[in-house]
Amino acid sequence: MFDLLKAGSLSTWQQTFVEGKLVQPFKQVFRECYVLTPAERELRTRSARFSGRRVISRVAAAIFTARGWRLEGGEGSWVARRHLVDRAQQTCHLQIDLPQVYHYLSEEEYTVLGDVECYLLDQVIPLDQIPDAAFSECMRDLDLIITAGAADSDQPSQESQERRIELVQKLIPTLGLSNVTVESHFALIKGRRATYRLHLGTAVIHLQPAGYLCVVPADKVPRRDFALPFVDEDRRTSEVLAKLVMLSADHAIKDKSILLQLHLEQAHE
Repeated sequence: MFDLLKAGSLSTWQQTFVEGKLVQPFKQVFRECYVLTPAERELRTRSARFSGRRVISRVAAAIFTARGWRLEGGEGSWVARRHLVDRAQQTCHLQIDLPQVYHYLSEEEYTVLGDVECYLLDQVIPLDQIPDAAFSECMRDLDLIITAGAADSDQPSQESQERRIELVQKLIPTLGLSNVTVESHFALIKGRRATYRLHLGTAVIHLQPAGYLCVVPADKVPRRDFALPFVDEDRRTSEVLAKLVMLSADHAIKDKSILLQLHLEQAHE
């Protein structure tokens, strides 16, 4: 992924997979890439990009365990650590502070994430000494915890939004959605009943020139009429694409709650 990105050929590979309807076992050409930010380069040994984010403890614990992180500490000094690489037979790991954990992670309903640091043995090392892919995967794990277990906000990260925007841009021609264009983080959909503005990060729908359309996603993701170029589950991406397809053919909508909202909005115009 990083090699394709640096070579400037990632977009071509993405288009090839979408047009050929090739399905990867997990996100690869559309995988989120997390690179050091200017603030992290300035701090050198510490990242605060996730500091202060409050998450559901049981969700965090499940993802940490599934992704190979070890929870260590005691009496209010807990961290989650993930092994990265061996450098000259010396263990290197990334860790994130868990400042509000005292006895065990799921003791409280919510917990707060702290700063991220990297250690070689017991010494903190600059983050730019970590291999790009290893740093990115660790940050992706933490972003997944926030996305799946956010207690305060459902705002996606910049990296997640960028990959979703790329995916939508590649799928629009394949799905034949000639009435859909992408503008920044939004998809502008010119339907027969109304013009919609769909946020590609949160799946929130606004009506143009003003208004809000409430479409509640089903508890279970329905069978899709489109193919994603990866198998692993991404419920928010599926929700965004399902709404995109539905609104592009809004003349076929039969859901009474949606039609009532559209009727009321049109009546106010």
